[in-house]
Amino acid sequence: MLEKDPQSRLSAEQALQHPWVNSAKVLQFYKISLSSHQKVIKNLIKFRAHEKLQQAVLLLMIHQIIDESIVEDQKKIFIKLDKNKDGILEREDIQNAIDEIYEDI
Repeated sequence: MLEKDPQSRLSAEQALQHPWVNSAKVLQFYKISLSSHQKVIKNLIKFRAHEKLQQAVLLLMIHQIIDESIVEDQKKIFIKLDKNKDGILEREDIQNAIDEIYEDI
């Protein structure tokens, strides 16, 4: 999912079907509710339009999010991923989280 080359990268639909996105371990790891997770997935599905439209809609959603629980869950995820607390998620931060969630597999 973190592939720079668009031709090698999973499609949005494939990414949404990936076990990392749909795993109960992910919900447990980030301590988020299933309903919040489902809301996030539903929002991600809506972003299949053209790239420019996606960016515009995403910015609009960020400024108009009403459900504070989603915002709080996203903050929890970001803070847990951002190990060095610099406010930037590096590829290593995301890879470490994936490795930590699936260390049993």
